[in-house]
Amino acid sequence: MANPVVLYDVNQRPMNVENGVAIPANTQGVLIVGSDGTTARTVRTDASGNILTSTAASGYGGQVEGLAADDTTAVGNPVMVGGLDNVTNKVQSLHVDAFGNLQVTVATTGSIALPRMVNPSFNASEGAVVANAFKRVVTYTVPTGFSGSLIRFASFQGEVAQSRLVAEANIAQFNNNTSVFTAGTPYTSPGWASVVEAEVTTAFASGSGNVVITVTYTNEIGTASRTGTITIPKGSALASRWVLTKQAGDLGVRSIQNITTGTVQVGVIKVLGLLQFAFHDDESTTIQNNSFFNSGAISFSAGTVIGIEYAGGTVSKTRRFDALMQLVVE
Repeated sequence: MANPVVLYDVNQRPMNVENGVAIPANTQGVLIVGSDGTTARTVRTDASGNILTSTAASGYGGQVEGLAADDTTAVGNPVMVGGLDNVTNKVQSLHVDAFGNLQVTVATTGSIALPRMVNPSFNASEGAVVANAFKRVVTYTVPTGFSGSLIRFASFQGEVAQSRLVAEANIAQFNNNTSVFTAGTPYTSPGWASVVEAEVTTAFASGSGNVVITVTYTNEIGTASRTGTITIPKGSALASRWVLTKQAGDLGVRSIQNITTGTVQVGVIKVLGLLQFAFHDDESTTIQNNSFFNSGAISFSAGTVIGIEYAGGTVSKTRRFDALMQLVVE
């Protein structure tokens, strides 16, 4: 006797049907877990061996096809299995033979790539633009088609200083000379940045006093019309950084709606929201700091702008920073 295939009738009662024996008339195929919200979904093959879907009420429908993005129609075959061949790291897929029997195959092409390692680093004698204000020395953007995770961050400085590895979001720009505000990219709820800094992209004039700008923003819980200030000293140089003082009680900023100033003079800034992935107090001129992270513990998507920054004195000192990151195909 052939091994039976377990099918279900319209009342979802199991029915044993021998291989090669016609399915009884009161079955609707094999039930898939779940439904379309009204009737159970079933699956079968047509005379050519194509896998078909149906609802119990409407008869058999179109061919089951390959992977598709959200809210789009699937195009192409085969249907992908949620998993890999663990020996060869190749995609497993479903197909049917000439008799309509389901089989599993391992793709001979299109293998899943192993993770790739990237290593942004910096090693030079360097002095800060402004003493004890952070300065960017390395910028790296995660390429399209990959997501990444931080594995290690190492730092050494020839003085007592600080260093960090951050993810940057450009959340606003402001031309202080023309009072033109341009909104940037907001954080998507529930995301927000606790550290917000204005980076000078056009140096400020030196003879008109400090510039105080007022920032109207949405805070970390989505409350709009919050206000904070950034003080930019007169004559501030290109690439200098100045911190946003938030409204009392706020932890961070989700988006910026407007920037205004009472002191109009030459100078342009971009406002950065920063997520600090790793932070070091480099308190020894003889010992290197190292932080290690489990793969995936600190992860980021394609397009994420990663920065290595330090805050120290303006006198040039030896500064070494090293980040090890793992990229995987999305």
